[in-house]
Amino acid sequence: MRSAYVRRENRKRGIFAWGGTAVAYLLAIVFIMVAGLLFPKALADSAGPIRVRLGSPTGVEDYRAPSEAPEAGTAMPAPASSVPAAATTAPSTTTPAPAATTPPSAPKPATPAAPTTPAPAIPVPGPSQPAASTPVQEKPNVVKGSEAGNRHELAFEAGSGIVGRTLYVPIYLYMPLPGSISPAIVSRMPKTKNMSGEEIDAPFLAWYDRSGDGWTKKPNVTIPFPQRPRLWQLLKDSGYDLLRADYRLSNPGPMTINFQVSIASGSSNPFVTDLAIKRSSGYSELDEAVLFGFAQAGFRNSSDKAERGTFTYDFGSGK
Repeated sequence: MRSAYVRRENRKRGIFAWGGTAVAYLLAIVFIMVAGLLFPKALADSAGPIRVRLGSPTGVEDYRAPSEAPEAGTAMPAPASSVPAAATTAPSTTTPAPAATTPPSAPKPATPAAPTTPAPAIPVPGPSQPAASTPVQEKPNVVKGSEAGNRHELAFEAGSGIVGRTLYVPIYLYMPLPGSISPAIVSRMPKTKNMSGEEIDAPFLAWYDRSGDGWTKKPNVTIPFPQRPRLWQLLKDSGYDLLRADYRLSNPGPMTINFQVSIASGSSNPFVTDLAIKRSSGYSELDEAVLFGFAQAGFRNSSDKAERGTFTYDFGSGK
């Protein structure tokens, strides 16, 4: 019974040994195949000639035995395919006769190149030359300013080298005067004396009546434009607040006028013509004052025609 057990064990060990050997060989074969796929053999590592067949249809082999290789100088037949095939020579098992070598030809002397005529240079305009197609644009001819809390803007259609303003007269000097003047301003007003030596308040007495220690404007009296600059200057020198003038408290809007500057004629200077109100301030008395004051300015015009412009006077009230 013990001998039977020993035989069984020996049989098991033999089976395991043969099985282990077979598995080891199988793994080695698989490893070699995988290594061949992962590491392909380069053509440069192969010894001897390599045959490359091009242009043969699938399934047709143009194979020739080494003994059937064409002799040197015999052309290979062209393949039936329309694709041009590279003529190759099959390797031979016998040692081929050495091909006749052509001795290298003696180098020919270099032929001097014929002189070439250079192409005519194309003149390139300098950077300082402006492009002919780009017109020179003149800067806008606009003049801005402010006075006594009012803003104004003068604009011409022509350039500043052609037309402009040479003299500006403050327009607020022609605005309507206040309806009343406080005693504080009257007390600081300069006094004059009459023939009897009595002090009089001139030149306001022609347009104002006394009201206590102050003055009140006479009813239905319109002070002429030429008289207004002197009165406004006296009020300003006496401490009158120009920013709180009566005409500004009426909330007027900006006023715009169109005009033309005439050409110079002989010894006479250009002057303003064709004054027209484009946008009113909302008060005719103020519009007339702006028109009169603007016309007192001096202008120049070097062109041969009247030049157009616009003038805007903004009272700063935001209307």
